[in-house]
Amino acid sequence: MTSMLVANHYFEDHIPTELHDLDGIDAVAAADTIKQLVKLGKSSEHVSLLIHRIGDSLFMDDFDLEKLFRDTSSKTHHWFKSYLSEILAKDGNFNQLENELISALTKHLRATSVKALESKFLYHSLMPSGNDKEARQQPCSNEGCFLQNNVWKFHDLAFLVGSDIPIFGNKNHPAVTLRLTDSQEINVLTGIDHWLENLMFSVPEVVMCFHINGIVEKYENISTDDIPKLAGFDPEMIKTTAKSILSFLKSKCTEPGHTYWLFKEKNDDVVKLYDLSSLCDVKKEKAKKNQQPKKATNPYVTPVANLLLKLVKNLETETETIPLSEKKLRDENDENVTKLLHQALQISDDLPEVREKVLRKLAFRMSRKKYETASTRKSSGTTKTRKASQNFAETTKGATCVMKTSDIVNQYVQNSQADGHRNRNELDDDLKWICAACQLLNRSDDPSDVYLAFSSALATFTEREHVGTKPKDEELALILLAIRCILYSAPKDASQKRTRDSNLTILTERAADLQIPVLEKINLGELRKKLLQKYPSVKFLLSTFDNTIDKRVEFELGKFVARDYKDVIQLYDLIKHHHQNKATIHRKIAYVYNEVGKRMIDNLIIASIESNDKDQTDDFSSDEFRTAGLSAFETACSIFDRWNDCSNYALCHANMGRLYQVLSSVNKPDGELGELEEQDLNLSIKHYRKAVDTVKDSKMQENFTWDLINAQLKLATMLQECPPVSRCTIRELERKLIDILDLAEKYASNVLRTTSQPHHGHLRLAEINYRIGAMHHGHIVKTGLQKKQLSHSIRLSEKYYLAAQKHFDAVNWKDQNQGWCVLHLRSTIERVALIKNHRNDKNRLFDALTVMLSTRDSSERLQQIDSKYEDDVICTVIKLIQMVLMEFSKLISSAPANYKSFKIIDVKNIILRCMKMNANIQTINIIMSDIEDLLS
Repeated sequence: MTSMLVANHYFEDHIPTELHDLDGIDAVAAADTIKQLVKLGKSSEHVSLLIHRIGDSLFMDDFDLEKLFRDTSSKTHHWFKSYLSEILAKDGNFNQLENELISALTKHLRATSVKALESKFLYHSLMPSGNDKEARQQPCSNEGCFLQNNVWKFHDLAFLVGSDIPIFGNKNHPAVTLRLTDSQEINVLTGIDHWLENLMFSVPEVVMCFHINGIVEKYENISTDDIPKLAGFDPEMIKTTAKSILSFLKSKCTEPGHTYWLFKEKNDDVVKLYDLSSLCDVKKEKAKKNQQPKKATNPYVTPVANLLLKLVKNLETETETIPLSEKKLRDENDENVTKLLHQALQISDDLPEVREKVLRKLAFRMSRKKYETASTRKSSGTTKTRKASQNFAETTKGATCVMKTSDIVNQYVQNSQADGHRNRNELDDDLKWICAACQLLNRSDDPSDVYLAFSSALATFTEREHVGTKPKDEELALILLAIRCILYSAPKDASQKRTRDSNLTILTERAADLQIPVLEKINLGELRKKLLQKYPSVKFLLSTFDNTIDKRVEFELGKFVARDYKDVIQLYDLIKHHHQNKATIHRKIAYVYNEVGKRMIDNLIIASIESNDKDQTDDFSSDEFRTAGLSAFETACSIFDRWNDCSNYALCHANMGRLYQVLSSVNKPDGELGELEEQDLNLSIKHYRKAVDTVKDSKMQENFTWDLINAQLKLATMLQECPPVSRCTIRELERKLIDILDLAEKYASNVLRTTSQPHHGHLRLAEINYRIGAMHHGHIVKTGLQKKQLSHSIRLSEKYYLAAQKHFDAVNWKDQNQGWCVLHLRSTIERVALIKNHRNDKNRLFDALTVMLSTRDSSERLQQIDSKYEDDVICTVIKLIQMVLMEFSKLISSAPANYKSFKIIDVKNIILRCMKMNANIQTINIIMSDIEDLLS
């Protein structure tokens, strides 16, 4: 493989201090190979090249088919022939194809004789007789090296090229190349050849020697820059072609270490590209499945793997010379080394010595954190996406791509970096090779490299924020196994110790994170089973631990399995002092305390329900839940406040508001509102207000505001429906009620302007106005009110009832719950009663019935929820309708001329229904429908 010789020559003998890897090199090839590619669209000759991807560079070699078929004893002959017979033979007739290719040998020999003639001419005519002329030749310690090697920058492309072209020079002409030709003119293809090769090695002139049958006619000096004009080609077109073809190859030759074959037949415009390595893999799988003998190994794998290891060695040597202060440069080198090692690993299945060396190097590096996961390393692999085109046709079996040369130039001219990166299961791949490295260990080997490499894989996976990409129990099982690896490891040097400490911190944090919401008893045996089912490769690692159990280590491992929130907090406490981001770890501790408080709320609700079910309310005490919950929330608030986490600080206050709200419910005494219950509700309001005033996120602020309004309405309801008259006067109660409802109305009105769910605001504003209206309505039914006070109370009551009705009317009742529907009915019947009893105009009964009809949507929604729903409100609605209709019937009977549109019989039928039918929501809707018909 001539490209390997070019690279080896450059690394070892040319300027090894200048280039240690192939970073920035697009292609490595002999000059003749590059010229074949550039002339792909202009030449009618056949082209046959082998291509390998190593790192981000393409290694390209001329593939002489005639020579391959002649040399029947070589391994390459048999290996390649087995695939060629499948992918190129016409109708399966491989011998016909072979004969056609060998028939081209005559031309090949003729071309060889021309080269021999040129060589003799140069030797006899142009070798220096003194110091007048000298040929430039670079030394090379390897057999078969080229005379010239150079990194050629061609616009934005970089090639590492080799050539046997001799370069001569003297004082007047420091560097020239000599060309022998029997043509008096330079044609396009010859001109491109001479021009490119001079450019590759920075030669400013070519001396053309014109001859006829070997007799020299004349010499002519031509400047390299003048060749395009004389030969008649556009240098910009050559640049575009080179760039397009290289982009095409980079986008198709994507698998690291794979062997690709580029083939174009003579006088054909179609270029075919085959992934021979993939065909080889398919054949192996078929042979394995059919229990056939193992096929020959790809003969190109060994040199590719060896070059990868050579690049690794060069980069490692270079890294040692880079100062520690140049961290970025060292990290780049480490990343490149890891990428090259993974490429070598992918192709070394049949190379046990190479594979073992690669695995040990990877484990060594990963155990010292000189490693990047597959998510950050450039795997150089892409899925082979095919462009939809009328000229694109997969007509040949096994071809990666079949395209016309013109399409290659047109489609890839703008895609010089078309190669992408294939997504793969990074962690799974890492675990496989680490466990494979574990199996290489002898009893005398120290397993610390492998153990710490395993922990690094999990730590890096966690660091890259792949949280949530795996089931929690699966991830926890992996994390605990990684921690076990750390506990069993014995760092050999300071670098490994740093890696051990760093990994333990990361993994401990993640183990704690995973166990916050899952506080059930963890069964390590079940976790082990799941781990083996998902990752069979870890079986050997687990068996290694089984054979070397250390009770002290196993006891330490038990500390990482949390039984309650206290254990989770202890895990965070273990790492909080040396965690890189102290704010993050302290916030996580506060988050756990917040979870403890929430758990206390849930437990309080459950305990209260169980106590009620067992009829043991007298023995129930909420003191334990109150103390534990408040302590947890206060600790969380303190930590969030210290680290300026406003959102979570506000959230903790909102949770404290909820705790006090629940406490007020479980501490509710019979009869009037208790002092402790009122105190808890006031504290709930206080904490909700703190949350609203603190939080900056508008969505969170809206949610906390609804919670605050609900707490205020609950206290208002209790003051109104269970007034603590033994502790407060009526005036004091009303003052409290008005203050609470005014504040609630203020918050509800503000949030209504910005909310995306206006029905929330309308419902709460409706309830606020209803509560105030009901308070004034209560004054009316009292005796002893003066006429002026009575009229004032009626006006205020009607005003707030009407405001409540407007908000209820703005609600879409389709999705509302039962409570709001019942509240709407309750508010409406109180307003109907106010109209019926305290209005003196002649339309009051008509208006009362019309107002009643405003509940049609809410009553139908209530029936949808529960068609048999019944309670005191439902009974009151039916009785009130009956009373209004009875009075209405008397009015019709006494003055029939004034109510000609109403039939007394219809009214009486509705009254009979009210009296005879069951008192449920279904009856109300039937009666409403009748009233609607009556009034229409």
